Amino acid sequence: MNRFERFSTSEKLALKQSLVESATARLLEELKIVEESQKNAQSNATHSESKQESDKDMRSTEASYVARGLAKRVESLQTDVASLRRLHFGDCKRVCLGALTTVLSEENDLKHYFVLPAAGGIRLELEHEMIVVLTPASPIGKALLGLEEGEESQIQRGGKETSLEVVSIF
Repeated sequence: MNRFERFSTSEKLALKQSLVESATARLLEELKIVEESQKNAQSNATHSESKQESDKDMRSTEASYVARGLAKRVESLQTDVASLRRLHFGDCKRVCLGALTTVLSEENDLKHYFVLPAAGGIRLELEHEMIVVLTPASPIGKALLGLEEGEESQIQRGGKETSLEVVSIF
């Protein structure tokens, strides 16, 4: 029996919501840092000392590229936070958005994944178990999406094909 199966439906919903709140908080922390970096980069790009001194001087151009890249990252993080805040959980019989999934690898390792629309790669903890956030766009997310308990999927890992079996979904 999967260690998460003992929870009632309402407890599972509360656990999922708690995990989403943790992922959202991590994205908000990153957003704060990136926003500050973007403001500094924008200031540097428009600062009087960044003015071009010769036709070969690229300081202001480079600073504006950095500021533009950071502005795009800010926008992306804001979109990610909004998508997590809009997430509603349904009853997943197959791996779907919002599913907390336990997977068995060929190496007999149990891995816990939480499929979310954003925050891919973030590691969270639940009941002393590490949970990795996957997005449907990630290789493992693509491989697992739509599978039922007991079904397997093949993915490329480290240059070789490996099998993942869905042990449980909640």
